[in-house]
Amino acid sequence: MTETCHDAFQRGLDDRKAYDLSSGARRLGESLDAPQRASETITNIAAYRKFKRRGGGRPLGCCTSNDAALWLKRRPQNIAYDLAYNVVPAIKALARDGVPPSVVNGCLARATRVVPVILDDCEEARIALRRGIKHEYKLMKSGGSTVQPLVNAERALISATLTAVKPWI
Repeated sequence: MTETCHDAFQRGLDDRKAYDLSSGARRLGESLDAPQRASETITNIAAYRKFKRRGGGRPLGCCTSNDAALWLKRRPQNIAYDLAYNVVPAIKALARDGVPPSVVNGCLARATRVVPVILDDCEEARIALRRGIKHEYKLMKSGGSTVQPLVNAERALISATLTAVKPWI
């Protein structure tokens, strides 16, 4: 049975229990890199599919042209896991960076509202991508994507949190 996005999120929470974060700000900064790289990769996959260059194995960022379909199909679960393993714990750890508890609590409240929506969207995308990658490639050729909005939502949560805590880090 394939892991759902909610399962991936729970696995991320469970895995994080073994490794406590000492700095939330540093981890959030590092976590912002992942959606940026993913977004670049999606753009590269779309360009590759649109112009269908010859030869396999071309680097596209986080994957190659040979494994782009697999990378796209795994992205929803990877985002769910990353939210649980890196983003939410990093927000909680911001207090260790000297961020006032009221600000940390506000950031956690935002995450508490946004994360379930992102997880539901990830799950919808996972189900759609499981049916086949052809629809995603067709969307990409016309400038869309099922995966890109998920990446954007993760990036928006991290960016909003970093903006809120900027005076203290």
